Amino acid sequence: MSGTQSVADTVAVFDNSFNQLFAAARPINADVTPTAKVMKHPLESGGSIVDNRIIEPLKIDVNFVLTPETFVDTYNEINQVFLGSDTVQVQTKTGLYPNMLIASMPHKEDVSHFDTIMITLKFEEAKFVSSSTSALPPSATTSNGGNLNGQTASATETSQANDKAANSSTAYSIGKYFGAFN
Repeated sequence: MSGTQSVADTVAVFDNSFNQLFAAARPINADVTPTAKVMKHPLESGGSIVDNRIIEPLKIDVNFVLTPETFVDTYNEINQVFLGSDTVQVQTKTGLYPNMLIASMPHKEDVSHFDTIMITLKFEEAKFVSSSTSALPPSATTSNGGNLNGQTASATETSQANDKAANSSTAYSIGKYFGAFN
């Protein structure tokens, strides 16, 4: 064999500029866990019905070995990313997963691993949403932040309005029919 050979990690962590992070840490394995929350509702027959699901944030656990020559510096680099607020990208054989945060970073120091450190980085996907607000149309019964026709409602008027609303409900009518409010 002639020429140069290069080795590229099939599992790696990158910053948002696609610079590899923790290059001295040797990845052992990665567990990619996509999950969904299934919405189940009980039926009167005793069964249940499933009518929807919500895709939950992706979780990835990557086990690394930190070598004795670099484990102090590599651990400090991992800790800085953990304490920071920037997202990272995790590359595995199946794809590149953006917007990941280090959720935890437990490590194991064991005599059976000689002078290396085993660390598991637990990544969780950050879902970003944007919200918008809009002004509500003026209400027919109130204006000026709850004032009635430009005047402040007294506690008695507010109580009477609440009673009137409660007395006009279907539940109140049924209760009155059966004598619950006599």
